[in-house]
Order: sequence, then C-alpha cells, then structure tokens
Amino acid sequence: MSTNLVKRLYEGINEFPIFDPHTHINPQNPSAGSLGGILSYHYYTELCNSAEYDPGWWEEGISPDLLVKRIAKKLPLIHNTVQFSWFLTIADEFIGIPRTELLNPENLERLNEKSKKVMSEKGYIERLIEKSGIKRVYLTNQFYEKLEGFDCNFYRPCLRIDPFSYFADRETVLKDMSVSTGVQIKDSSSFDKALDRVFARFKEKNFAYASVSSWPGTKIHPVENTREDAVIKKILSGERLSCHEHEDHVAYSFLLVAELCRKYDVPFHLMIGVDKDVYSQGVQFGTDLVDSNNSMRGYDYLFNQFPDVRFPTSVLSDTQGLELTSSAWIRHNIFPSGHWWYLNNPTDIAREVSRRLEVVPLQKIIGYYSDAYYLEFILPKFRMYKYTLAQVLAEKIEASKADPNMLELTGDKALETAWDILFNNPQRIFKDTTGQ
Repeated sequence: MSTNLVKRLYEGINEFPIFDPHTHINPQNPSAGSLGGILSYHYYTELCNSAEYDPGWWEEGISPDLLVKRIAKKLPLIHNTVQFSWFLTIADEFIGIPRTELLNPENLERLNEKSKKVMSEKGYIERLIEKSGIKRVYLTNQFYEKLEGFDCNFYRPCLRIDPFSYFADRETVLKDMSVSTGVQIKDSSSFDKALDRVFARFKEKNFAYASVSSWPGTKIHPVENTREDAVIKKILSGERLSCHEHEDHVAYSFLLVAELCRKYDVPFHLMIGVDKDVYSQGVQFGTDLVDSNNSMRGYDYLFNQFPDVRFPTSVLSDTQGLELTSSAWIRHNIFPSGHWWYLNNPTDIAREVSRRLEVVPLQKIIGYYSDAYYLEFILPKFRMYKYTLAQVLAEKIEASKADPNMLELTGDKALETAWDILFNNPQRIFKDTTGQ
C-alpha cells in the first residue's frame, strides 16, 4: 500500500466537516475545562487503573486538579495507547502544548494550570468548533431534561430509553416521568401516554432519534397490556421485578419506543452488547465489558414488526461485527453505525469498515461517531477514523487494479465514498436538514 496514496486520501477526507451523530456532551458546559478534565474521561482512569492497580488512588467525584496529581505518574504506562494519542492532540491543537512536554509526568501540574487559563478564555468554545470543523453534535438526553438554553440545530437532542426500560424498578423513574409529563402512570395505557408526551416534547426540539445501550441476552417478544399492567403496578409498589417480569417490561418498552419512533418519524438507535458492572475493582464507567455471546437475533421480532422504522445499530465485538454486517446485508431497516467503545481503535475500525464496504449497500453505512463527553475529543477521534478510512480505501484502490472482478476504484470515487458515509448518509438517515 502506497503511503503517499494514504496521505493524499487522508488530506482530502480531513477537509470534510464533522457530523457527529452520537455524543454525551453537555451543551450547557461542553468543554472539559482543563487537562484534568480531559483525564477524567473514563478511558484514561480505567487504563491507568488497569496498568497499575492501586486501591484508593481514584474515587468518585475526585476533582480534576487532584486527579492530575494522582494520575501523572501512571500516564507513562499508557503512552502506547491510541487514547493517549488523543490526549496529545487535544493539548497540542487547542491549548498549544507541544506533545513532547506531556511525555514527562513532572510537567503535568504546571501544564494543567496553563490549560485552565486557555480553556476559560472568551471565545474558546467557538474557536474549538471552528478549528475542528464541527457542523453537528448529537446529544444523549434523559426524558426529564428541559432541552433549553442551547441551539437545537447544532446540538440535536436524542432520547435515551435505558432508565424507563432496564432500570424502571430500581429508581423512582416512573414517578419522575409522571411528574415531568403531567400523566399519572398507573398502568400500561398511562405509561404509553406519558412516553408519547416525552416524544412530542423532544420532537419540538429537533429530535434526532431514540437510543438504548442494551443488555446481553435481551429478547424482544410480544407482551399483552394486562401483563404490563401487573408489572407497572409492582414497580410502583416499590417491589423489584422477577427476571421474567423484567424481561417483559423491557420488551414492552422497546416495542412502545419503536411504535413512537414510527409515529414521530425518528430512528431507534440500538447499541448492543455491553455487560454491566463486571469488574468490581473498576473506576466509574470502567466496570463494563463485552459479552461476545450476545446476539442480535434477540431483536428479530422488533425488526420484523417495524419494517418502516430505521434501526442504526452499533455492536462491541468482532463476532457481533460480522452479525451486524450480515443483518445490514439482509435487512432493509438495519444501518451499521460507527465503531463503539472497545471497537473504537484503528485495527478494529479497519476490519469493520472493509467488511461493510464489501457487502453492505453504501447508502446504509453510518461512518463514525465520537461518543465524546467533551467537545475537545471530537477532533482527535474523527482524525483517527479518517486516517484509518484512508488506509482502507487506499488498499481497495490498489486491489482494484489487479482484482479480475472489481471495477477500478479511483481516488475521486474513494473520496465520494468517504463523503457518503461520513456526511451524506447520517444526514439522510437521521433526516437532518438544518444547515444542509
């Protein structure tokens, strides 16, 4: 593979604006605020915890400044990781700190103070957005959020359904939904009505999609209203659900969400495969792992019942990647979406991109999302993807010159392909017409 060809393709792809269809950014406070804030991202705390386990070095709610003191000596242990390369890019591009300065842990506290000054300057957010080329950022929102005080054309709201599906019996979720919607939830009918009001309110605020991080073993099946009535009554009494009752409520919730996605013409974004709270010594958000035995087949009923609903889908393992690709190959309403969490590295991205480009209709592929918690992460993550995409496309250009079946792939056609999966496809699939 020609390095010059990869470089030319990357330079072309890197000129594309960024359309980021999944983040966890708070639009009211979108910046990390300091290098300490950047390092609070769970990728860094979990990697450092894994590299050198030291009970008590981290605690929930630790301040960014104190985290800098404690994590500094651990950072050299993760210099080899792609996540550390994101950290170097953020410091270099947005704060003006040379990459080599961050290789010495003794510099970190001083550089953290510098970062706080730079990142608190007037106009910093606007400069960051312009330099990154960000055109759209999709959020992750709870049903009770007000969705006010920010530009919903730039920051598009997306409804996360996990609280009232998987966790409905563990919190005061249904009571909170009653308060926020004005509908007293007491049975399946009132639950349906309350969630419809949530969707209607989100739709007024440029609603992009509903989403869920689904548990391993989830199986969607029909649930009668009388069965859901009994389940909701038990939840409201404060009792924990049995396994079968929990499975029924999750299935009922998924089917209700799909019905409302159809009504309000928004996709239902599935993120499949994470097993929660596996590692008991982990840091916050660093306790979940992949379950490779998880299968998309548990969603067959959902996909079959709602052929007119779009299901962008992300998975977490290479075996699931094959399953997702074959599902998108066969099913018209499945759209492979990005490269999530443990698959968000160049090696796995390259495999999945190549696989999808070979067998999935091009207009169905959603290239990438950052999953970022702060705006600073969007640029380095997208650069990683764009460079990996350039490598894959360069390989296909060279292969097309010798492959007896392939049409020759030109550089211009490769760039058109990249533009489709990074911009045209997500804009069309999520019906994002603002600023088109």
